[in-house]
Amino acid sequence: MVSKWGKSFRTLVVLLALTAIAAACGGGPKPGADAPPAGDKAAKASLTDNANDPVELTVYYMFAGSSYDAFMQGYGNFIKQKYPNYTFKFISTGKGSTLEDMVTSNTDIDIFISTTSTLTSVVDKKLDYDITELVDKYGYDLNRFESTPLDLLRKASNGKLLGLPFRVNTLGLYYNKDLFDKFGVPYLRDGMTWDEVYEAAGQLTRQDGGVQYYGFAARPVANLFKLNPYSQAMVDPKTHQAALDNDRWKSIFNNFLRFYQLPGYDKELTTTVKAFDLFTKEKRVAILSQQNSDYLSLKDAQGLNWDVVTYPTYKDLPGVNPQPEPVYFLISANSKHKDEAFKAISVILSDEVQLEKSKQGAPSPLKSKAIRDAYGTASTDMAGKNTKALVPSSYAEALVVDPYVNQAVTPLQNAFTSVVAGEKDLNTALREANELTNKGIQSLAGK
Repeated sequence: MVSKWGKSFRTLVVLLALTAIAAACGGGPKPGADAPPAGDKAAKASLTDNANDPVELTVYYMFAGSSYDAFMQGYGNFIKQKYPNYTFKFISTGKGSTLEDMVTSNTDIDIFISTTSTLTSVVDKKLDYDITELVDKYGYDLNRFESTPLDLLRKASNGKLLGLPFRVNTLGLYYNKDLFDKFGVPYLRDGMTWDEVYEAAGQLTRQDGGVQYYGFAARPVANLFKLNPYSQAMVDPKTHQAALDNDRWKSIFNNFLRFYQLPGYDKELTTTVKAFDLFTKEKRVAILSQQNSDYLSLKDAQGLNWDVVTYPTYKDLPGVNPQPEPVYFLISANSKHKDEAFKAISVILSDEVQLEKSKQGAPSPLKSKAIRDAYGTASTDMAGKNTKALVPSSYAEALVVDPYVNQAVTPLQNAFTSVVAGEKDLNTALREANELTNKGIQSLAGK
């Protein structure tokens, strides 16, 4: 999970850096650019107040692989345009800078950048802070946000609002148009079911001229399970026990196993790197499931003629999309600058910045149709693409985040790989994954 989010953060940095360049080339603020949206005048007036005293905000990124410069390009420069008296100290987790190290050294943190997977660490260290009082103080309008990411955060924190989402990732379906043309298969279309995608994948999985082509792959396979539209839990949030050995998980597995059991597949196709290389470099995978925001990773794929469609649905769940995977700004309980931190966050979540981010292909947490419709429109990488397909109109109910859920991810993916390889049958693989997950939970709970 950490490596994936490290990649996602770097993708986000690129997107926001492009936005900053676009803003700089615009010749300064436009007339009316700071005008408050209707119904939010009181909040905007309050958030605009600035004492002009120097303020340093410490931002802690809950994953490895980032830097101060990356943060400033991605966030800090936007904030400084509105609050020039703000400066930033940026810390990314790593050797000597883990959250435990921060607590031991009594380092005050103002803002966390976190997903729900790392939220439990913040709560365990008693660094969580309910921002409801700041929302009330500034009259901040939460109705601007899609409800699911906010509900997910509240579920994960016993009803508290520990922060605000600034980006909402989910799954997207990408395909190589040239392979469809090569084998005379109709292009994918919006609104397809998995059964229909499987039919297309079957026609595209073949040998041609001594070269093996594959209809479908996922990057990573684990996301097919974590973000499943049934909202099927891997760990029971009430008992904190593994919940993998049941008919629903067998059904979810079978939906994807059939792709990987087409002639010519082997377990190597279940690895993230191999799946990506086969799609982007070797161009032997026709359809790829990956995060909607990962389109930017395709920009260096020379000669890849790709497009996207809405994510497939299950026949018994018509219209139900995958779960969201939001990224949040959290305010720390030990922050001495909670108001300033909230104001900084409000800049990134302003309609103006969110619109620019959406144009560059960053999925926004806001409801605004104008922001959603602008998705990808300013990105040369998205020119001519079916960009709106990457921003679902709604999300499946997000799972309550169990503090032990990460103990299930690797056993579940390994179970899938073992069935693909023919090493285990489905029942055995899921039963053993369940047992391994419970052992991991017991070990973690005993620390």
